[in-house]
Amino acid sequence: MVDSEFFERIITNKAVVEGYPYKAVERSWGTSAILDANTRVFYLTDEPSVQYHTHRTEEFVLVSGKVAVYRGIFYKDNPEKTIAGLQPVVMQPGDKLVIPAGMVHAPVNISPFGGSMVIEISHGPYDDEDIGRIYDKKGRDASLKEKWTALGYPSSLSVVDLVPLVRHKLAVSFRKDDKGKDWLYYEKDGAKFVTKPWGNAAFNGIESVGEVWLNYRFGEEVGAEEKPYVFKKLYVKKGTKMSFQHHEKKREINFLVKGRVEAWYENDAGEIEKKIVEEGGLWEIIPPKRHRTIALEDSIIIECSTPEVDDVVRHEDDASRGDGRIEREHKG
Repeated sequence: MVDSEFFERIITNKAVVEGYPYKAVERSWGTSAILDANTRVFYLTDEPSVQYHTHRTEEFVLVSGKVAVYRGIFYKDNPEKTIAGLQPVVMQPGDKLVIPAGMVHAPVNISPFGGSMVIEISHGPYDDEDIGRIYDKKGRDASLKEKWTALGYPSSLSVVDLVPLVRHKLAVSFRKDDKGKDWLYYEKDGAKFVTKPWGNAAFNGIESVGEVWLNYRFGEEVGAEEKPYVFKKLYVKKGTKMSFQHHEKKREINFLVKGRVEAWYENDAGEIEKKIVEEGGLWEIIPPKRHRTIALEDSIIIECSTPEVDDVVRHEDDASRGDGRIEREHKG
């Protein structure tokens, strides 16, 4: 495989960077090669412990393969709550992810073609003792294994299977805050909202709400004279398509909070490229490129754009809406 050949070149060359001696270490989850005091290359075939570091921040860069990095908050003396709150971020080759000190994390190889190649850069002192393990499927920490067994969980579970099992046992929503409100779906009273044919939310008895304008209030006008940017949350129903359209001036960036979508984007040759975006993915719309979003699952998207909200030219629309702005769309 390409992954293993790449790694073989590294270890064959006996990498030495800044005078730090080459060293390869076999792990239960794969192999690592030390490039210098703060840089390592991992050939990930399984998953390491669910852990956190107190004194260092880590930066992951995916070279090849596909990795799901589970991340979350560390709750002292409450391993179940810690595991229940973990959220996966799927990395594709070229993606970078920062793990702050204190954040619980576990990168899991999900490549269908073998292992995944990850560069890990440590910011702060690298020390193998600076590892606080929360869970380890290999059972390398005997006391930790006993703790999870005592809690009633099977041995050798992947974190992928452990997270939903813990959530089910606790029977609580991991997204709810201390007041019982689900932050993902909760909207501040008076938020400006817009109905859409692809909308998948209901507020104040209004169905098919698609857009919630997070930096505007109900009835407030929109545009460059009011605010320099627009910040929206989009609720998109599975199987629906947004307009195939372009903007003359409006530029936007989208972040997929929940679900799975297919993003269409016109390249420089005028061809339409299609990309599957998983939770945690980003895609940018640069005018005047044509684009479209299709919801493969019920999805929630955060959109931040320049303020030209009327700058829409539609080329195709499942709801037969006309080109340009439809007046009722942006009233609220």
